[in-house]
Amino acid sequence: MQAQGKGESASDADTLPDSGLVPLDLVDEVFIGTSGFKYNSWKSTFYPEYDVNEHAYYAKHFGALELNNTFYGPPKPYVINSWFNRWAARRGALVVKAERLFTHGKALNIDGEFRQAWEARKALYLGLGPCLGAILWQFSGGFRATCENLRRITDLLPLLPPHVDHAFEMRHDSWFDEDARQDLLKKKKRRTEGPDPLAERGAVLRAFEHCPHANLVQGKRFRYVRFHGSKGKYKGLYGKKDMQDWATTIRKWAEAGQKVYAFFNNTDPPYEETLPSAVLDAFYLAEALRDMQKPTA
Repeated sequence: MQAQGKGESASDADTLPDSGLVPLDLVDEVFIGTSGFKYNSWKSTFYPEYDVNEHAYYAKHFGALELNNTFYGPPKPYVINSWFNRWAARRGALVVKAERLFTHGKALNIDGEFRQAWEARKALYLGLGPCLGAILWQFSGGFRATCENLRRITDLLPLLPPHVDHAFEMRHDSWFDEDARQDLLKKKKRRTEGPDPLAERGAVLRAFEHCPHANLVQGKRFRYVRFHGSKGKYKGLYGKKDMQDWATTIRKWAEAGQKVYAFFNNTDPPYEETLPSAVLDAFYLAEALRDMQKPTA
């Protein structure tokens, strides 16, 4: 099979990789997967044409998964059990996307309803045991960088399980303006002493100028990258060259002692590619990391 990436001609395209598994020396540090796994357009492109358990098939090809359906409502306990059984051998492989009730409906206004719902969801999420690596908090485009919202994040932190990574994905432009963010932190410190709540416990989100539509969450102990498509809005293949560049960066982070999560959200239907963009880019990234694996003595 041949695939054509961004900036590649058909004659330059290489044989497709077929695995999103990272090399053994990075298996506890780097987690690569896609944002969700169940898409109709992936049938007969990534998944075989015959009936197949898509979750099981996905888990054979990837070492991690970002669970998007948790954003829309609480999963049933038996679903949590099935996820645990599927991923039990892979510590930290699953990322749960926090329910929109908290990030969109309540916008982190921690009232009694919020606390009660969060305690119930937290118990569900923790049912994943050691499979649970991180919780992704994705905020609406209207959640701005204000003193009030920083206070809400600060109030949330004591409610979070400390052994789980927490990635805060902000989508309003005000969070990307570093000067404005520093001014905001100064105002916050005048009101209440304490460190930057995002940098201290969760993450500081930055946009990559050299890689459009990819967001980095940078925490003290981890990095979390979400690839939203080279064309934006979940569309567009990044291609082999971009993923080779990313592999160099990701290996440096891992060798510096940080866990790295990399998930591909460019889940649009395949057009020119013979695989969905998210799957192919994840395969390219994992392949580049495998090619860089240090030989064992």
